[in-house]
Amino acid sequence: MGITKLLFVTLGAICVLTGCTGNTTISPSSPSAASSPSTSKSDEDKILSPSANASPVYQEGSSKGPAKNVPLPKMPIEARNFTEEGASSFVEYYFGLLNYTIESNDAKAVKRLSSEECQLCNRSIINEAENAIKSGEWQVGGQHHPTILDSFISGKNVAIVTVEYTADTAKIYSSPRIVQEELEELAPQPASVRSRI
Repeated sequence: MGITKLLFVTLGAICVLTGCTGNTTISPSSPSAASSPSTSKSDEDKILSPSANASPVYQEGSSKGPAKNVPLPKMPIEARNFTEEGASSFVEYYFGLLNYTIESNDAKAVKRLSSEECQLCNRSIINEAENAIKSGEWQVGGQHHPTILDSFISGKNVAIVTVEYTADTAKIYSSPRIVQEELEELAPQPASVRSRI
């Protein structure tokens, strides 16, 4: 069985992941993400895994320009399984997609797996990446680092993963060597992730 929904619920005082709603849905294989008529398995594989062809060389972003040829994370097979390990693996994969989006400004893959309620996903990551493309901005740094604290099956078709994450300092550039904004390091933020199939 594949995981179809993950709900992020922050446990900290500031609702970083969920804003004021307290719930965020992330869908690794929801009907709209994995089996829509316009999206075939082959199309999904192209978006969710690196190309089989030789890819251009990755170039890290800097004050001189944005990152280029950022490798897209590939979803591990175990992340598609409805098990404690599968739920944990999916959370790690999802954070990898958040980092990919932050670095590349390409939000397609993470947008596909995120619900509209996800504050971290939409307001802080997806919308920022889409706006950055329009304005020509790019971010250097700010990678998120999740630590899985616990994962368990809590009932029929429900798993819960407790995660704590941090984020590195970052600079957002509006043009070469012009810093638009500086982001401070994010202290550990606890979250509980509920997955449903």
